[in-house]
Amino acid sequence: MSEILLRGFLLGASIIIAIGAQNIFVLKQSLSKNHIFAICLTCALCDTVLLSMGVYGVGETLGCSKIFSIIIAVLGAIFLFAYGTLALRSAFKAQSEINLNVQKARATLKTTLAKTLAITLLNPHVYIDTVVIVGGIAATIPASQKAFFLLGAVVASFAWFFALGYGAKAASVLFKSPKTWRILDLVTAAIMFYIGALLVKFVIENL
Repeated sequence: MSEILLRGFLLGASIIIAIGAQNIFVLKQSLSKNHIFAICLTCALCDTVLLSMGVYGVGETLGCSKIFSIIIAVLGAIFLFAYGTLALRSAFKAQSEINLNVQKARATLKTTLAKTLAITLLNPHVYIDTVVIVGGIAATIPASQKAFFLLGAVVASFAWFFALGYGAKAASVLFKSPKTWRILDLVTAAIMFYIGALLVKFVIENL
């Protein structure tokens, strides 16, 4: 039991901790002190649902469909290139604009939750990670132990998002400089373009 639990935790951590659109969003909202608890909880709960779908069979079925994988990859590339372009544009704005955008990041809870759900559920890459990849690995685990595997992955998700949210808040002093935000945007753009390029490569190789 403990071995399966640990395996689920390590797998969940490995796919969730990788820097991506969702993590960057949580980081920025945290640094803006914008409904941190609600954002972290929403992200973790979404992961719980998606991981459950993967562990209990959906991922295994979908992962066997070449057409579905290609469609997911195309949608993911479009999303990531668009997100990367916005980050790149933000990085080259004037310093005063960057500061102003940080202040504007404060929003109502309803608006914040809507953005959190969008950045989480409209990114096809998250389905590849949580449903297809986790689902495929879970298919090799006995049915009686899948619940422990799922629990480990879910614990990793909750631990990561709340550590990211409140850890970034504690380090907010370091992000008062517009230069720091510019660097963050540039890194975000680079990562998004890189992941998007990998998805394009996947599509080309599978056509």
